[in-house]
Amino acid sequence: MWRGVGATRFLRSALRGFVSLETNGAFELPVDRERSFAELVDSVVTALAAWSDAEFRRNYCS
Repeated sequence: MWRGVGATRFLRSALRGFVSLETNGAFELPVDRERSFAELVDSVVTALAAWSDAEFRRNYCS
């Protein structure tokens, strides 16, 4: 259960942080915001996959 809660908090924090910064005008540099968001999503997916893989190895690969 904890993994699901932790993963949900991680995902929500990342998305809310990005949206909050964008909404408040914090992204003023001339860099594509869509690309930045795509990179954030890719990073979150990679992190969540790593958490899942580590948990699987810990529980089933002794």
